[in-house]
Amino acid sequence: MKKFINVTTLLVLLCMLATMACGCSGKSSEEEIEIVDESVETEVTAISETTSIEVEETSATVEATTSVVMEADAITDEMAMDAIMNRCCLANSDFASLGADHWVIVSSTDSQVVVLFTSYTAAQIRYYIDRATGDTSVTELVPGIIDEEQATDETFNVRDFLTAEIYG
Repeated sequence: MKKFINVTTLLVLLCMLATMACGCSGKSSEEEIEIVDESVETEVTAISETTSIEVEETSATVEATTSVVMEADAITDEMAMDAIMNRCCLANSDFASLGADHWVIVSSTDSQVVVLFTSYTAAQIRYYIDRATGDTSVTELVPGIIDEEQATDETFNVRDFLTAEIYG
């Protein structure tokens, strides 16, 4: 029986030593977990900030590139005039003999060009051209018949008429 108590006492002592060894590290498990959590949180924040900076830089690069491409592809006043003249001459070959004075740029902004065609009947056709896309809408005014400028159903893209050399 004495041997049994010695073995039991020895086992109890070993358990106590093991418990004390774990407790002697000076920090509780909760403190260690907090330190690990803070470390992980710091790394996640650093990665997040780096990713955010990379996304912002990429976004700025895309915007700058898009802006440069849009400006390079923008319809100039001369391109707009040539395209409208080409389109009119394709629609009616008699327009080629009218002369360039029937077509005039009446408005030119950074975003839009307006070309006015005045026919020999005094009808005024305005072509509103979006510089960036080339999309064009058309209005008509005929003094004495249609006294207010009215939108027509006609729409097209002037880029389709830039390469045609019909007029002149």
